[in-house]
Formats: sequence, C-alpha cells, structure tokens
Amino acid sequence: MREQRKIKPQHTQPDRAAILLVSKKGSVETVAACCGRAASDGVAIGMTLAHARSLLKEPDTRIYEFTPNADAEKLRSLARWALRFSPCVGPDYPDGLLLDITGCEQLFHGEKNHLETIAASFDTLNIPARLASAPTVGSAWAVARYGASRITFVSKVQDALSPLPVSALRLSEGTCNALDEVEITRIGQLFALPKTQLAIRFGDQLLKRIDQATGVRRERIETIQIKTWPRVSRAFDGPVQRYDIVENVVEKLLSELTRKLTPQGKGVRCLHVQLQRVRLAPENLTLTLSYPSRNKKHLWSLLQPRLERAHLGFGVEAVTLSALQSESLSHDQLEIWNGVSGADGNAAALGALLDRLIQRLGQNSVSKIEPVETHVPENAFVSAAVEVRHGKSRKVKSMHKTGINTTRRPSRLFDFPQPIKVMALVPDGPPAWMKWRGQEFRILISQGPERIACPWWDESRNKERDYYEVQTNRGQWLWVYRDSESGNWFVHGEWA
Repeated sequence: MREQRKIKPQHTQPDRAAILLVSKKGSVETVAACCGRAASDGVAIGMTLAHARSLLKEPDTRIYEFTPNADAEKLRSLARWALRFSPCVGPDYPDGLLLDITGCEQLFHGEKNHLETIAASFDTLNIPARLASAPTVGSAWAVARYGASRITFVSKVQDALSPLPVSALRLSEGTCNALDEVEITRIGQLFALPKTQLAIRFGDQLLKRIDQATGVRRERIETIQIKTWPRVSRAFDGPVQRYDIVENVVEKLLSELTRKLTPQGKGVRCLHVQLQRVRLAPENLTLTLSYPSRNKKHLWSLLQPRLERAHLGFGVEAVTLSALQSESLSHDQLEIWNGVSGADGNAAALGALLDRLIQRLGQNSVSKIEPVETHVPENAFVSAAVEVRHGKSRKVKSMHKTGINTTRRPSRLFDFPQPIKVMALVPDGPPAWMKWRGQEFRILISQGPERIACPWWDESRNKERDYYEVQTNRGQWLWVYRDSESGNWFVHGEWA
C-alpha cells in the first residue's frame, strides 16, 4: 500500500445558524456533535443543551437528533459511491472515508488531478471534504483532520506530523490528558523521546499509533464489500432478430449459469435476463421462484414462455443472465437415484409445482392449506395464497374456511354450524335421535364427548362445546356438538 487518503465529510451551512446534534438520556439532553461555528463559540461534546445554547452567539440554532446507526449506514452508502475513485474504499466511522489510491492516479492524469476531482465530486453532493494523500493510513488520517490545507500531499511523514497535536494520532482522551500533564502537546515532541520510556509511562497504545502513522506497523483498510451476482453473457457479431437464435443462446447460457452455481452449492431464487437491443432500451425479464433451483430443465420451462413474449425490436446485440438472488441448495445424485428423495427433494418438487402453477395461473390464483395453532375447529386451517416477491415466498391468510382432514376430524367441515333438534336418553348425554334439515334420524353409534374450549377473549363464540361422533340410521357419520351455555345442538361436519 503506497498511498492512503482520508476524506472527512462535513455539513454545509448555507446561513449563520449553528447546528447541534443532540442525544437524550432520560430527561437530560447533551451535545453529541456540533458544527465548526458552534465549536468556535465554546460548545463542546458532552455539555448539556442548555449550556450550549447559552454559549452560542447567534440566536438561530438548528438542533437535530443524533442518530449514529443511521449515520453509519449513510457513511457506508457514501463509501459505495466513492468506489468510482478507487477499488479499495472503507468507511472510517463516524465521519470519514479511507481509500487506497495506489496506481489510480494514472486513470485521472496524475495524483493532484485525482484528489481535485474527488473534492469537486463531493462538492456536488453538498459535502465539503478535507483530503490528504500520504504513505500510511495514520498520517493521512491526521493530516486530513488537522492539516492547514483542504487538500494535502504528504511525502515526508514525520515532517508532516510533527506540528500536529497529539490527538491527531487517534489516541484516547485519557492518553491525551496524560501527555498534556507533562506538557507534551505536539507529535514532534513524541518523536524526540525514547520509545521505551513512552511505553512505560503511557502504555502500548501510544507506540502502536506512532508506528502506524510512520509506517513501522502496517494498517489494513476494512473495505466495503459489494455483492456480486453469478452472471453469464454472450455478445452477437451483429443484431439478431430471429427468436430461435436468441432462445438457443439463452438456453445455453442457462446451462452455464447452473453449472457455475453447482460448485457453490447454490440454487437460483431470482433469475434476471437482459436482452441488449439496437436503438432501444434493454428488454428485462425477471423470474422469481418459490424454492431455490439449479435444475436447468425446470428453469427453462418457466423462462421459455416469458422469452417468447419478449420484443426483440431492431435486433438483439447481447444477452446476459444473472442470478440476482441465490440460496443454499444441497447436492442430490439425481442421475443415480432417478428422482429426488428426502425433505429437500420434497421441498424442491413442491417448489417446482408451485412455480409452474404460478407461471400459468398467476401469483394470486395459487393457494394452499396452512394449519393454525388453535383448538377452534373452524379456525384450525386457513387457505394461504402463495405470493413470490424478490425470491421469497410469502403466505397471506384469507378468511376462507377449509375442510379438515386430520385424525378424528371430519373430512368436510361446514362453514357455519347447522342447528339441529336432539333427544337424549339421559340429561346432557349423547344424542339418541335428531332432526336435521327437516329430516329425522336415529343415532346408532355415538362416541364422545370431546370438550373443546374456545378462547376466553373471543366474545363472539360460545366458551365450551361437547363434540360427539355419531352414525345415523342412514349410514352417515356426523360431527355434532352441544353448546354448554345455551344447551343447543349443532352439526359441524361430516365424514364423506
């Protein structure tokens, strides 16, 4: 690493108003950060807001909430934006950026023009920045913050650091105070002292920072990571207007993409196809799946109908396939076992079925049954619509009641319990005769009761029900219950 640069974003001040960032702890508001105008009036970090107001000479003061997490995310976004100036950029929390510009000056016609371009670009964002180019991270950090000029080029590190205050070495407040007690205020004074005495008196941190600034100890930049997607592309010699040629190329690229994902143990969740067209905007096709897949046959069956409806315009010059989202997918020996087995295989088969149904019928037209943790029979299952967005399957509950097909539950559950008249041999006993839908039935077999309690917070339902499985003289098996509060009887379902 030959050169490092430190960028310190600052807020612009279009008027004379002072700017304070305030954090609140309990009922006390303290200054977490302030602008240069407020600092020149004596405002310091940590003092109360009332004290800061009394020191400000300007009557107008802009006060904002201090949000360190949001600021850190903005700084990371700024670091991604700064990748246009260097391939190695890292956020320097809370208010700076570090860039390794080794070799980049050739692309900007010299180092001076490189830094001036960066400064001008930050000005367009309304973020004035102080820049320093130096052989080490520590020296660039110090000169950018404490140097006399907005843009500084450092060649001799010790000469550039000597007049700067000791705080420019990124020391803790306690170390700075300890140095101040012995009247050491400038970095040059530290260079004149033996390192062994400095370590004994002020600890190892001071020596570490001096060595980092002078280049004795290397310091690595924690660079921002940019996510890249598996991608394959093919360019034609000239514009192609034949669908069969475009389809053939897309199919071959799909095979290449799935082969690229196999060693990574990944499957496609969101597939993007871009057709570069002559004198027209690119044609973009996005395919989302309910389950990760790298099965080329399945992916092609979903992609081909979309590709047939694509508009080729005056011809396609290039084709690009990208896996915008991928997820881990276990390896299956399909060629040996001639099928898919296990939990992952069942999930993959279900995902392929859902993908085909959604492709043909639409996302909102496909639903499936989902169980619900409740004792209330009519709410034990719901119809869940399968909706795929950005590669994720989302289940949306609906109000449609469905039949229940579990142990000791009827295969058909009525939308609403149907009232019946019942005669029992003993009070509160099982029914022996019933009248339902205008017809009379004798009960041959009765099993129960099974008491089901409804939620106490649901006032719309009766609290307790006693359910019986009964067989009528006509061969029907019905699920009936007696309401414990009213004593009324109802048919709730039947076994078909």
